[in-house]
Amino acid sequence: AAQNRPAMVLARSDAYIGVMIDDLITKGTQEPYRVFTPRAEHRLHLREDNADIRLTAKGYEAGLVTRAAYDAFRQRENELIEALNFARTTACGAYSLPADLFEAKDNGGTKLAALLRRPEIEPTTLVAYIPEFERMHPQVLRRLGIELKYEGYIARELRSIKDEADLDRIRIPANFAFSDLPGLRREIVEKLTRQRPETLGQASRISGVTPAALQLLHVFLRQRPATAVAQVTPLS
Repeated sequence: AAQNRPAMVLARSDAYIGVMIDDLITKGTQEPYRVFTPRAEHRLHLREDNADIRLTAKGYEAGLVTRAAYDAFRQRENELIEALNFARTTACGAYSLPADLFEAKDNGGTKLAALLRRPEIEPTTLVAYIPEFERMHPQVLRRLGIELKYEGYIARELRSIKDEADLDRIRIPANFAFSDLPGLRREIVEKLTRQRPETLGQASRISGVTPAALQLLHVFLRQRPATAVAQVTPLS
């Protein structure tokens, strides 16, 4: 604020402290607040092994991460992308892997990624047979196994995060009179007026605010002049 720079906002999908701040803003508390993991909707995304992916760029933009540390992060990020591409496009038949790693339905064309999706097989298991894995940084190798094993779950969670981000881009004017919105129940009007959510996403996380009320609010915001509401996007 002293530098007249935009606020550094961590979303609920960025970090547990983002969950805490959002909870305190939208829900309030009558007792000391503790960040328990069940309070976060995206626990699969908020893992310790991907904290650098979630936060390093934001830290660098805020001046909290050095250029050297940021460059090292980008290098690891690129190495992970290359490792994933390698595993998804390389057939097991290109290497002399132990026969006991394969199932009856497997053949030489089975991709390394399919092998690594099995819970009992880790990239470290294959290091002795695949030179490319041996040359990878241990952190990249570990992330490779996690990303492949939970690929479907992670993709589904990222879609959910994107949907929430769309709601958080819909701003609610600071002086918005919720009582003037026809169709909202008195209880919901009181909650919205008391909490003063800044975005439709924040409003959606207030206890008792129904999907019907959110849709009504969204329609009303879209009908306002463009100068009143910035970055309004259609709900997906």
